[in-house]
Amino acid sequence: MPGVHRHIPRRRAPAWLDGGRYRRTSGIERGGCRVRICRFTSGRSAPSWGIVENDLVFELTGDPYDSPLRGELVGALSDVSLLAPTVASKVVCAARNYRTDGHVQSDEPAFPVLFGKYPNSIIGPDAPIEIPTGASSVSFEGELAVIISRLATAVQHDDAKNYIAGYTCANDVTVSEWMSPEPQWLEAKSSDTLCPLGPWMETELDTDSVRIRTSVNGESRQDGTTAGLIFTAEQIVVHITKTMTLYPGDVILTGTPAGVGKMYGGDVVEVQITGLGTLRNPVICR
Repeated sequence: MPGVHRHIPRRRAPAWLDGGRYRRTSGIERGGCRVRICRFTSGRSAPSWGIVENDLVFELTGDPYDSPLRGELVGALSDVSLLAPTVASKVVCAARNYRTDGHVQSDEPAFPVLFGKYPNSIIGPDAPIEIPTGASSVSFEGELAVIISRLATAVQHDDAKNYIAGYTCANDVTVSEWMSPEPQWLEAKSSDTLCPLGPWMETELDTDSVRIRTSVNGESRQDGTTAGLIFTAEQIVVHITKTMTLYPGDVILTGTPAGVGKMYGGDVVEVQITGLGTLRNPVICR
């Protein structure tokens, strides 16, 4: 990919801690254990990769998307500032991907309906969502996000899960007033700060029926589960890679359940996904 120089190693299973060192192991052998990977800054340091265990952060060595290795102790989680848990070349988003009442609808799409966000829109936990100049409000859309582990093209369904490095919380923020009468997808979806991700990436998650909740100022606005997905993360990976190459760190937003609504300057929005934690961002006016 022009402008991006990234070593892409041969695919290996994510690693898990064994006596202070990591060993390669299958999901069955791990017994449901998972590695929690973050990006962070500490003081004036440059962004770094880390592994979160309990309330501590350790250095991450190796490939964060493929073979994470635990290094030296950095310090307490409360002493670092978390960033978005990936460096992406693009964010691919699925629209209209939830059943409103859990039942098959006659007008469901026959294949994933996709749009994109650019890297400039990505921010991490606690970073402010900025309402663009000329807009009066933005809409929240809490979503499960998938992070790609390795170069992916023409992926087959049986192999799709092997291209997923992990999962995180996302907020597909939208300037809803710019979506009508003539939809302005680029500005409405990909203006600066409109794609919060975090707080970290979990390498393992049972996505069959994960609860997704979005709240604004502590008031619940969305409450659904991934059981309502029309297309699974693996099906979306397969569909995208028929025509588009995905790179390590790229992000897929899998869609949002019912309850999308507006938020304004001064609000605080939280996206909470069972097993992943909570993504929290204040909203400000630019």
